[in-house]
Amino acid sequence: MNSLREAFEAVEEYRRWHKYDLAGLLTFLCLAMMCGCNGEREIARWGQAQRWSLAERLGFKGYRMPSLGTIQRVVRELDGERFAQVVGAWGQQALQAYGGDLAHISVDGKSLHGSATDSLPALHLLSAFSQELQVVLGEVRVERKTNEMKAIHPLLADLVLEGRVVTCTRSDLI
Repeated sequence: MNSLREAFEAVEEYRRWHKYDLAGLLTFLCLAMMCGCNGEREIARWGQAQRWSLAERLGFKGYRMPSLGTIQRVVRELDGERFAQVVGAWGQQALQAYGGDLAHISVDGKSLHGSATDSLPALHLLSAFSQELQVVLGEVRVERKTNEMKAIHPLLADLVLEGRVVTCTRSDLI
């Protein structure tokens, strides 16, 4: 099984000039979020606190960690769809390596807080979440003027479901 860092090597480099390797930087962002960091400032602070143990492992030279500005630029310019695909594929790979006959996948829809504007409703996403790995395996946008029923089949199409228990909050979704 590939490491998360190796999985991120599939994300195409989009920056013209960079101090940090993109795969290492994306791994750093994921690790910070897994450790409970909820915002860019928290991620930057966490990185500074963890620099002695993480910098060399992530390929950052001289124990230098990404600054708040670097984190903000990467997050702003990152292809979120590609990022989600890579994390989901890695999660699927980890789930298969993890094994277990009762691997549990939860499907649930959520509206993103703060995404609504005066003229547009909030962005609504449907996610497939691995209970064992605590990772989102896939995510699709639920279009306006529709419901989650139309989004669940594209969400589940790319997932390995054999031997898995899939649960939803609405019984009519599957």
